[in-house]
Amino acid sequence: MIVLDASLMLAWLLSEPGLASRPQLHTILMRETLLVPAHWPAEVGNALVVNVRRGRIAQSDVADILQNLATFAVSPQTPPETEHFNPLLQFAQAHRLTFYDAIYVQLALETESKLATLDEEMRKAAFQLGIKLLPV
Repeated sequence: MIVLDASLMLAWLLSEPGLASRPQLHTILMRETLLVPAHWPAEVGNALVVNVRRGRIAQSDVADILQNLATFAVSPQTPPETEHFNPLLQFAQAHRLTFYDAIYVQLALETESKLATLDEEMRKAAFQLGIKLLPV
């Protein structure tokens, strides 16, 4: 299992430089169950809206991007209960993460999964916690 950060999936879907030259990453993501926090679809959807507004992608490309996204085995998790907010806030502060990003790292930690992210702060926290990272 892999916990998949929206930043990495968006970079892949939008053919960001650096990821297109890593076909092995695509193969890994296609083979694995991809765990994502409950807020992940909103992050991905919002990024697509923003990229269309900024003219980075055409509205006509969104359907193809979503079709490509649908080929991955994405498994959204339930949102954290409010009683878990304080421990997550403390975790986020201890690792210099946003609350959103802390949920990804915590999910990887709890499920003993790899974390797939491009975010440097998330990568630092994962490294400190002994979480395996993708891309390597």
